[in-house]
Amino acid sequence: MHLSQVFSCILATSGVVAAAEYASLHSGRDLSGARLGIWSLNECLRLPDNGYGHVASGQTYGPFPVACTLYSDANCTAPHIELFTNTNSPKNFASLTSRSVYCKYR
Repeated sequence: MHLSQVFSCILATSGVVAAAEYASLHSGRDLSGARLGIWSLNECLRLPDNGYGHVASGQTYGPFPVACTLYSDANCTAPHIELFTNTNSPKNFASLTSRSVYCKYR
């Protein structure tokens, strides 16, 4: 069983409704490589220090368009790439200096 499945089971049995994944970032092109799920909107999320400065692709999920912006600082104040805005549509890009991400409904 994958960790995400275990987490979902714990949330379900505790009566907490699990949030939807809104987007994902990947270290490789075409959604390959290490993956980081984005589970919240309207919040600056600092990317882990384990190599996520190298983001090469991303995708949004769900019924509504989501726009995500990558920032070169950890506090979402220095935007440098608007990622993806079309729902369920992967996008390739090159970012070697990403430190945070902010996603919102478009």
